[in-house]
Amino acid sequence: MLRFFVLATWIVSLAHSAEADVFKMISITPAAGTALATKPTEFRVKVRYTLNSIDRGFLAVYAERYREGCGDRTRRTEGGESVPVTRGTHEVEVTITWRASSDFVAGDQASFVGIGMNLWPPNGGRGPMLQAFGITACYTAAPGPR
Repeated sequence: MLRFFVLATWIVSLAHSAEADVFKMISITPAAGTALATKPTEFRVKVRYTLNSIDRGFLAVYAERYREGCGDRTRRTEGGESVPVTRGTHEVEVTITWRASSDFVAGDQASFVGIGMNLWPPNGGRGPMLQAFGITACYTAAPGPR
């Protein structure tokens, strides 16, 4: 009977946690879809979140470079920041800089930049990621100078 109670409590707790945490980008500048020059670009991302599964953690907002469209398997992280988040419903603004590394794609090839976010545990982001929210905004980066 004790085993059933522990298992049932864990399932209820897991289901509650999965439904309770919501992270959503509510604004981003430059606007999604804006064509980027191949130079470092600053993004301002405003996130509204509800965190109930843990008391505190870190939200990582990042810029990833893709060769063939956002979501492509060939990618590289080229900028990001982490900010602390706490239990409850809040808004946070994060500024990140996409570094626009020139060695990832050929000079005459366009690429793509995706902005995404992940939730990490409160131990400074070490340990397993708690939740990946994926890429929310996608941009085309013009080919670099020849």
